Amino acid sequence: MKTLSKIASNRLADLVPMAIKYHQIQESVTKLQGEMFSILQKRDLVDELVEEEGTAAEKRRTLIERRERLNKARLALIKF
Repeated sequence: MKTLSKIASNRLADLVPMAIKYHQIQESVTKLQGEMFSILQKRDLVDELVEEEGTAAEKRRTLIERRERLNKARLALIKF
């Protein structure tokens, strides 16, 4: 019975810090969600942040084309 009461006591002692952490995390989540929504409402800013540079877009297209050529060559070698 002593062991059971000790376990229960320890569990209760652990609940206090866990509850504090939970509320801190919930508060942070609420603040973060608010900030994210305000950023999303500023559509121009979002578009500017996610806009791809011209050189990066061209490099991506070049790499995709190269990958396609390499895949065709690989398939040709497999058939050979």
